[in-house]
Amino acid sequence: MVKVHAAEILEDFIRRHPDSKSSLALWLEIMQGSHLKHFPGLKAIFGAAYFVKPFTIFNISGNKYRLIAVVSYSTGIVAVDRILTHQQYDRWNEKRR
Repeated sequence: MVKVHAAEILEDFIRRHPDSKSSLALWLEIMQGSHLKHFPGLKAIFGAAYFVKPFTIFNISGNKYRLIAVVSYSTGIVAVDRILTHQQYDRWNEKRR
């Protein structure tokens, strides 16, 4: 089973964006019930997820938000780094280039 490190980040984001609550709760439930061994397995579950070293990016709420996490397949730990609006993600991603 996957262990997700994200409580404070999720709670804070949901406070600021209450419409994300059900999508983030579903993402968390699916992640915690998964047995991820590699990225193709994760991609089979989350078809819109993609990898931008060292992060895995998840589209949340119909691509309205982006959840950015580091996934360790060897330990089964997913560490959420941040959750951004689509616009914030575009700015963040541009700075990374």
